[in-house]
Amino acid sequence: MKVDVKVIDEKKHLISMRMVPDPERYEKRTISDEEGYYDKYDNIFIPFEVFAKGVETLAGTPIYAPAPSIRDLKQYFAEASERVTKSLESELEWKPEEDRGAGFLERHVGSKLLFVVLYIDMVNSTRLSRVLSDIAYRSLLSTFMRETTLIVDAHGGYVHKYIGDGLIAFFPAENNYSGMTDSAVDCGLVMGLLMSQVLNPLLRKKAYPFIEFRIGIDSGGSTFVLRSLIWAFFSSLAPLDLRQLSQQ
Repeated sequence: MKVDVKVIDEKKHLISMRMVPDPERYEKRTISDEEGYYDKYDNIFIPFEVFAKGVETLAGTPIYAPAPSIRDLKQYFAEASERVTKSLESELEWKPEEDRGAGFLERHVGSKLLFVVLYIDMVNSTRLSRVLSDIAYRSLLSTFMRETTLIVDAHGGYVHKYIGDGLIAFFPAENNYSGMTDSAVDCGLVMGLLMSQVLNPLLRKKAYPFIEFRIGIDSGGSTFVLRSLIWAFFSSLAPLDLRQLSQQ
């Protein structure tokens, strides 16, 4: 669909727009005396009546667009570069001041919620641990955890747990599934850019090996358990296709 925004009412938070089928995808056709659009991508015919009903259901539907706290990536990466440089030079370990993820889980014990899950881990951590000194390796791993945690926080997510050389984060999506899915994907993309534009270039200057990493995203329902603060997945919702981002 091509969207033409007509009116924006900032006081009432309303947008009036005109949606037009993209001619590169949809082509007007008449099949069996019925007029409609032929979807050239999915190879299906959609009668005008069906198409119109689908558009009507969108009228008045709220559009959720959670904005990350990172407004300027260039500035954010410049600040991240300063943090990473200091961390690698001082070789000090970082520990999170507050377990926001545990706090969220405790507030929803026994509840079954819909959320999007993101995980990231180092692929070559074993090699790094052999090449670097123990102090340098722990400092690098700590820096990796801190920077990815900050990006999760900036996109409205919560870190569930740190696992060895990676972390698992979740994005509550009960009332805004589409928006939080976008936030999780954006979070993963910013993490990938951080590795390629900030962390690995700084490691190159110190003659350290690059960080290779994986990022995966999935979604589903979960019930939170108090004792171990673990979540159990249920098959109430079809999962997203796993998205893999890798830095070689």
